[in-house]
Amino acid sequence: MSRGGEGVKAGEREWIWGQERWSSSVTTSSSRVPRMNPGPGLLKLDPGPGLFRLNPGPGLLKLDPGPGLFKLLNPGPGLFKLNPGPGLFKLNPGPGLFKLNPGPGLFKLNPGPGLFKLNPGPGLFKLNPGPGLFKLNPGPGLFKLNPGPGLFKLNPGPGLFRLNPGPGLFRL
Repeated sequence: MSRGGEGVKAGEREWIWGQERWSSSVTTSSSRVPRMNPGPGLLKLDPGPGLFRLNPGPGLLKLDPGPGLFKLLNPGPGLFKLNPGPGLFKLNPGPGLFKLNPGPGLFKLNPGPGLFKLNPGPGLFKLNPGPGLFKLNPGPGLFKLNPGPGLFKLNPGPGLFRLNPGPGLFRL
């Protein structure tokens, strides 16, 4: 999708409401394959702070230049217009995901800092008393496999995988 009248460059992907298509001048030369995202976004398609080039603002798409997911749905701090408060939906005027949760967790089931009542600690489940997602990870990553800042041990850098030593999702 173009921004400001720009056309899609050769070899670049264009996103149209979740559907991607390649420009007519796509080349199969590996030297012409674009590195997905050398910038702060998720893909090369987005050189800005959003997910795609479609979004030059802080939201997910160009449709949302505000703090929410889409301009159409959320003028407030939540995910949709349905939520003018701090939660995900209007159903939750509190800090959780739904009205069911007046506490800091995801559901009423969790009065603690985790996702469920099963986790009274900082992780996702009771299985994780540490900073990771599971007990398997006592470090800053998702699993024990990652003692670094990435998602897996495969990535000692700031990205998701070792494939990405930069700020994007993949080095691809």
